[in-house]
Amino acid sequence: MKFPTKKTWRQGYVKLMNHSASPETVSRGVAIGLFCAFIIPLGQMALALLLATIFRAAKFPSLLFTWLSNPFTIAIIYPLQCFVGSFLLRQHHTYHEIAGLLKDVIRDPSLETFAGLGTDLILPFFTGGLALGLLAGGVGYVLALFFIHRFRKQKRLKKEERRKWHLKKQK
Repeated sequence: MKFPTKKTWRQGYVKLMNHSASPETVSRGVAIGLFCAFIIPLGQMALALLLATIFRAAKFPSLLFTWLSNPFTIAIIYPLQCFVGSFLLRQHHTYHEIAGLLKDVIRDPSLETFAGLGTDLILPFFTGGLALGLLAGGVGYVLALFFIHRFRKQKRLKKEERRKWHLKKQK
């Protein structure tokens, strides 16, 4: 698997900014995708698609942003999520203790290995996932809305400048 190049990232950014839906609709899609990236370990894209349909959000961004949690990032996200959840539930698990307990889940993210964690970590996992998902979704919505508005405004200004330049050249 090849890591995306700077050009690939830029193309994806431009595609997202030029999405045909309104900035609010695209931002809702980003928020839903980020939320789903944290909330469940499997079936994130199906949940994102369902929520995007229910909340009339752009489907492409909602699917795209579920990939925040991927085989490369779950080694950080899952322990963090359990740590936050255990903090919110007032349990006393350290980050390193949680990371050690989650090694099997990170190596083999299946329902069987996840179920083997027991209630000591499953409840903090989902509690932390809900908290981080809501936080990431909220921040993602605001940032996406800001960047889409800024991108589209700059695009309009450039188009207007080109139009003025062509009118001036014709005189």
